[in-house]
Order: sequence, then structure tokens, then C-alpha cells
Amino acid sequence: MKSSFASSAGDIVYTDTQTGHPTLVLLHGLPTSKEIWDPVRPHLSTGYRVIALDLNDYGESAKIGRHISHKERAQVLDELRHYLRLDVFHLIAHDLGASVAVEYMGAFSRHVQKLTLMSPPVYPDFSEPFIVKLVRIPRLGELLVALFARPLLRIGIGRGMVHKKRLTPEVFGPIERAFSGREGHAALLRILRWGTPKVTFQDYPRIIREIGVPTL
Repeated sequence: MKSSFASSAGDIVYTDTQTGHPTLVLLHGLPTSKEIWDPVRPHLSTGYRVIALDLNDYGESAKIGRHISHKERAQVLDELRHYLRLDVFHLIAHDLGASVAVEYMGAFSRHVQKLTLMSPPVYPDFSEPFIVKLVRIPRLGELLVALFARPLLRIGIGRGMVHKKRLTPEVFGPIERAFSGREGHAALLRILRWGTPKVTFQDYPRIIREIGVPTL
């Protein structure tokens, strides 16, 4: 079931199976959306409650017209947790969503029973992909996104996939639509210019060392 929630940073669109135990909360990475989890769902136990959300500026969630930090995204996630009356859940995060998950563990770890970080770029010495560095160049980034948003997305996502045929129209379509038009291009630039690992991830080694729940 698809629903929306009015967070402090704008509306969040999410899907929720509503029943089952334990509850799994799925966070996508950059520059994808909640649909990136669709190929995984058939392999999950039907007994789980599964919640997948679009982060702000991604997917069907609100384009907020300003930069939002990963720390703010973690706050929004906890607002959603409170709204859904979840006391505890299992947090599963991919790619840059893992950064949001680490921020969440730094502030709200009491609500997480188990943690899974998949391909997590969460270290201060992480080197951003070349395509990200290119789009961060002032004016050049705006031009590239205006002219080549679709191929940039397809190439960027495809480079990170082992099974490239799984980037089906059903998965890629919502990602592409989210970043179409002027508003979508601006959102894509914002998320690609999220900051530098040296600064953004500087507290993560400490947070990771302090994690006290089973973690993969």
C-alpha cells in the first residue's frame, strides 16, 4: 500500500505492507528510489512487514528546493517511525542511504534491532565516482544534467549493478521521472552535490564503533 507522510522537510511517499513481524525499513541509495528494492521483495519472507520510502528530492517524495543533510534525513526517518508508531525495526540501507542509516544510528539507535548496510560509502577517505565529480563542477554540471539527465542516470546506476538486466523499465522509470524537468534537474544536482566525505562522514568511524546491535 502506498501512502504519504508530511515530514518537517516535505512529504515523504512510502509503501507499507502494514502487517507482519519484524518490520523492515528499506532506504535506497543515490540516485535511485524505493523501486530499486522491487527485485528483492520476492525473496523476503511474506511474514515481514516491509516499508520502503523515497527520501526527499528522490522518487515521488517532495522536491524541497534546498539542500538537505543526511542528518536531517535521519531526523525525517525518525518522524516517519513515530508517525507509524514503530518502537523498533530492522534498518536496511543501500549506497548513500547507508549514510542516512549511520546518522540514524548516531541519534536514534535505540529503535534499531538489526542493521544492514549494503555497499556503504560511509568512510571519510571515500572517493566519489568520476561522474559525480564531473557534475559537481559549477555550470558544467547544470549543462550536463539539462542535456543528458537520462543517460547519466542509466550509466551511473548501471555501473553499480552486477546484474544490469535488472534495471528494468519498472525500476528505472520512477527514477527517471523523478529527475525530469527543471525541478527534477535541480533536485538531481542537489543530491549529487551532497558534500564531501571528509566533512560529511567525519563522525562516522566513531558512530560505527559504537553500534551495539547485530550489523551486516
